[in-house]
Amino acid sequence: MKSQSRPRILQELRPAAEGFAGIPQETRLLFAMLNSNSGLDLTGLLNSHNRLLPYPKSLRGAGWHRRGDELYDMSSRMLSLQDADRWRDRHRVFRASERVYQLVDRMRQAAAMRTMIALRREIEIHDLETEPFFDLIWGHYLSKSLGASQMQVLRDARFATIRYGWRAMHRSGWKGADAVTYPKMDTSDYDIYIAQTPWPSRVSPGTQLVVRYHDAIPIFYPHTIHNAHWHQYTHYQPLKANLKAGAIMVCNSENSRNEVLAMFPERAGQTHVIPCVVSDAYAARPAKEPAVNEIIRGSIEPTTEPSFVSSSEAEEFYVRHLGEKPIRYLLVVSTIEPRKNHKRLISAWRSVANELAPELKLVIVGRPGWHSEDTLKTMGRFQRRGRIFNVSGLSPMDLRVLYANADAVVCPSIAEGFDLTGIEAMLSDGVVVASDIPVHREIYSDACVYFDPYSTQSMAGAIAKFVKPQDPELHASLMQKGKALSRNFLADKIGPQWTKFLEETVDQKRKNGGKLIS
Repeated sequence: MKSQSRPRILQELRPAAEGFAGIPQETRLLFAMLNSNSGLDLTGLLNSHNRLLPYPKSLRGAGWHRRGDELYDMSSRMLSLQDADRWRDRHRVFRASERVYQLVDRMRQAAAMRTMIALRREIEIHDLETEPFFDLIWGHYLSKSLGASQMQVLRDARFATIRYGWRAMHRSGWKGADAVTYPKMDTSDYDIYIAQTPWPSRVSPGTQLVVRYHDAIPIFYPHTIHNAHWHQYTHYQPLKANLKAGAIMVCNSENSRNEVLAMFPERAGQTHVIPCVVSDAYAARPAKEPAVNEIIRGSIEPTTEPSFVSSSEAEEFYVRHLGEKPIRYLLVVSTIEPRKNHKRLISAWRSVANELAPELKLVIVGRPGWHSEDTLKTMGRFQRRGRIFNVSGLSPMDLRVLYANADAVVCPSIAEGFDLTGIEAMLSDGVVVASDIPVHREIYSDACVYFDPYSTQSMAGAIAKFVKPQDPELHASLMQKGKALSRNFLADKIGPQWTKFLEETVDQKRKNGGKLIS
């Protein structure tokens, strides 16, 4: 039985099963931070993106097999949480089988959700005994952003699941045109439910829905994303329904809050701003750091690596371009997609390198995302010549080394909700060059040099300040400002803001007799 004296929080962890940066990263860091607060009673919701999880069996009666049946049941649910990623690189026969399974699974979920809505049944939340399966939870949800020391602490964390996939919940709500009717989730055991994106269900009357609002990219920059109509629908319709039902949007920046209010100006009282939390791994400087060249060589992104005839040819290539001599490089950290502005960065880098530093390389940390084909073609021409390196899957400690040793860390996006990259770089003693967009001005303040993201010349001019000739005073000034600024986003500063917000929200709800804040 959960304690009634502490705020009972349920936090969605679905995005944590996805990539390294952005929303997945903040989901992991937020969960670890809230879990470390003994004043909160926290449970992580391990919901699936697509899968219909097996229904938890009610196993009663004595028998030698009872414990085995329980473990088998939980193990089956845990495995289903991994979605379809394990099929992606399989033989085409297996991929075809998976597509058939997904179609059947989608039909089953649609039928179940329609029945549930028609009969006014609620989506049940099922507690998980996670200790026997913590390795799976750690590897699939948490390890990409958290260190081994946090692993031991999180072993004692509580987790729960729901049967239905996030996509199925979205589909079930669509009734045509602007009509949506989302299913209801039984959250009666919790004071607050924190969803990581606009949430496609209703919650119990005594639960306050809190949506962690990251950005409005699907609304204001739909041309930069894949499957734009679907993303618009899954963003706007639940956002509108959530606000109508009294949800609070906890935005990661004033910029994101302004985007909410641009769509719903009458909902200002339901918005709140708490910045993203950054990992303290970037603030720690180990006694011995791995060499930059070794990190790059050991982390090459396989899907974009140049083709080699043999392993000996590959070895010769990397020895020639990543030998013992430390390289000079610019660094960009983000998924490769149009909004991140990689193509213009490549043009600016070429200009600077050709005029000032022919040995300057470009290191791109991130995997290919949607609509990246043109950018990958441009990258490929320079990758084959050992001038651009695309790496991925870096630990925070390795990424810290790359931040600290780059001539400059470039944040070239045309739109962001927050952009942790610059804060991580500043915390790592790196210098930042960033696009002049509202959220960068808000978050980075005067701790970086800005450029017009639509002008190659402007970007190249900003980068050139840190390449040659270097301005020691500017470099030192930005490092000092960046270090001081970035510490405002560590857990010891962001954690109290969340604690204050959650406790005040629960107190107000309880004073109102369990009614939601309006």
